[in-house]
Amino acid sequence: MTQEEILQYNKRCAEFLGYKNTTPDDKDFNIYQSEKGMIIGNKIYTLLETMSMRFHSDWNWIMEVVEAIEKKAWVNIKGCAVDISTIVNLNAPTKKEAVVQAINEFLIWYEQNKTK
Repeated sequence: MTQEEILQYNKRCAEFLGYKNTTPDDKDFNIYQSEKGMIIGNKIYTLLETMSMRFHSDWNWIMEVVEAIEKKAWVNIKGCAVDISTIVNLNAPTKKEAVVQAINEFLIWYEQNKTK
């Protein structure tokens, strides 16, 4: 993934987890906020800045998204059910990258279909 793709992927992950962009008009600085936040280790993340997000590289962050997706094991949108276990990228060089790419593909699909 390019740096821009990583930034977009991290934004998708944050939004999927319920974070809202509190600085949508700022071109250089994006802050995402969640009332619930996420707990990783002993730290609660209620504010995230785009450049500090690690949904693409840290297993703990990745698993936050995986667990949120698993809660929607079958995503039913307007009568269209999708089994997320079928979204797999076998060309990724590592398992972590395969998981990140699968999440990214799912989130892109989810964004495109949630309002239909």
